[in-house]
Amino acid sequence: MRKLILSIALLITVGIMNARNDENFTITVYPGKSFDGMMMRVRSSEDSSYLDSCVIKNGKATFAGYVDTPKTCRMFMYSAEQVEGDNASKLKFRCDFILEPGNITINARQQPSGTKLNEKASYYNEVAMEKMRQLSEKLKHNKTLPRSEQGVENVKAFTLYETERDHLSDSLFSCHNNDVIGAYLLYTPYFMERPDGTKAKLIESFGPMLRNTQMVKLFEREQEKNRVMAARLQPGKEFIDFEGEDISGKRVRLSDFFGRGKYVLMDVWASWCGPCIGEIPHLASLHAKYKDKGLSVVGVFVNDKKENLLSTMEKKNMTWQQIYDIDNVVLDAYGIKGIPFIILFAPDGKIVSKDLRGKEMERFIDKLMNSGNN
Repeated sequence: MRKLILSIALLITVGIMNARNDENFTITVYPGKSFDGMMMRVRSSEDSSYLDSCVIKNGKATFAGYVDTPKTCRMFMYSAEQVEGDNASKLKFRCDFILEPGNITINARQQPSGTKLNEKASYYNEVAMEKMRQLSEKLKHNKTLPRSEQGVENVKAFTLYETERDHLSDSLFSCHNNDVIGAYLLYTPYFMERPDGTKAKLIESFGPMLRNTQMVKLFEREQEKNRVMAARLQPGKEFIDFEGEDISGKRVRLSDFFGRGKYVLMDVWASWCGPCIGEIPHLASLHAKYKDKGLSVVGVFVNDKKENLLSTMEKKNMTWQQIYDIDNVVLDAYGIKGIPFIILFAPDGKIVSKDLRGKEMERFIDKLMNSGNN
């Protein structure tokens, strides 16, 4: 067992930190014996610094040390094949907790307990998880309903869940807007799942402690990035070029579709995306009507395998051009947060409109193509 020596002096010098040889906390983690031999590591949520690690033996990992001020941390497990836990999508065990004096326990369900702050934080998180379980059960039940009723009932279920979650979130952050419990809540659905607009409003009520957390700073940087991107995607702005490959494997760029006197309707999609599949009939209709009358429909396939592109094209009789974006560069280039993302460019490459969908998209393009100004 290594000693984890933590104090507020960590923020000043490592030398002073290591001068402490007393202990006021222990952390015992019980991931289970099936994970023996893997590494368990503690990381500060405040600055992402790694604080300690040890090998799991007999189904548990144990840490001890000294901490002056409670702080949010993350406990995670990784194997030799992983780059020290950085590949979060492959982590088998990950738990946010509060490092504070006392005997902290983290169970196989990745729940912290044993100390006052962790008991409270874990309770709040469990309430959120229960709300998510209730939503899941409701959606499962809705699948037994007639198909015509499922959509309406699903919307009701999501609306109820989001309303209750946001009410609890507002209540909790009003009590913990400048303390370590509030910092912990930033890593729960009470903050993570909230829409950006309400999240930004919530941050306005935060005190300096929460405003200076990595989570909030990251969100604010993303918001600024989104504002810059939104300005770049206004009507009249130039298209942003990128490269992928066509279905034959030949390299192709978005710019290859300009200079032909045609509007370009770009659809970013994937085969696993239900709403994307739902747009195919609308795109097919536009392609059939205008492929020889001044419109090129161009699909951009992302976050998916090429074989899925080919099979979906065949199954859905998709005859328009496709760019297979192997590296998903279009997502960053256009600041895309969700798909489908459909945007229309004029023949000169200038943006006409974005976030086009369904029948409204068809009506918009019908009107444009029949205006006599093409």
